[in-house]
Amino acid sequence: MSGDPIARLRAADPLRGELPPPLERMPARERVPAAPARRRGATALVVANLALLAAVLLHGVDHWFIQERGVDRLSFEVVLGAMALVATSALSLAVVLRGDRRAPLVAVVAGPWVAAAVVVGHFIPRWSEFSDPYADADLGAVSYAAAWAVVAAGVALAAVALLTRGARGGGGAAAGRTP
Repeated sequence: MSGDPIARLRAADPLRGELPPPLERMPARERVPAAPARRRGATALVVANLALLAAVLLHGVDHWFIQERGVDRLSFEVVLGAMALVATSALSLAVVLRGDRRAPLVAVVAGPWVAAAVVVGHFIPRWSEFSDPYADADLGAVSYAAAWAVVAAGVALAAVALLTRGARGGGGAAAGRTP
C-alpha cells in the first residue's frame, strides 16, 4: 500500500476511489518527525511536572492522614493555598502534555512559585492566615520531608524548564539579537 494518504483514502472508499473535488486538490501533508532533542526535552518536562504534582499530592496526603492535627485545624486560606498548589502543578503538567511551545515558560514560573509558597507557608514564622508554620505544630520528620520534597520538585522543574528552553534556543526576546 502506498504512503500517499489520498491513495489510502481511495482504497478504503466504498465508492471505488471517487473523492469529492476539494479532496482531490488537497496536497498531502508532510509528516516531519520531532527532533530527538525536542522529544527528550518534552519527556524531561513531563517527568519533572509529574514529580512536582506527585510531591504536592503527597504533601496533601501528609496533611490529611499523617499529621495528627488533620486539616480541620488549618485556616480556610491555607486550604485555598493548597488548592492553588495542586491547580498550578496540574496546569503546568497539562500544558506540557498538550505539547504547547510555552510549556517551559509555564514550568519555569510554576515550579518556583509552588516551592516558594511551601517555604513561605511552612518554614517561616506566622505572618498571615496563609501561614501554617511547622515549627508551631510539633510535626514528625515525614511531614518535613513531604514539604521539602515539594520545594525540591519545584526547583527541579524550573531547572529542567530552563535547560529545555536553552536547548530549544528559546532565549525569549533577546534570542534574535546578536551581541
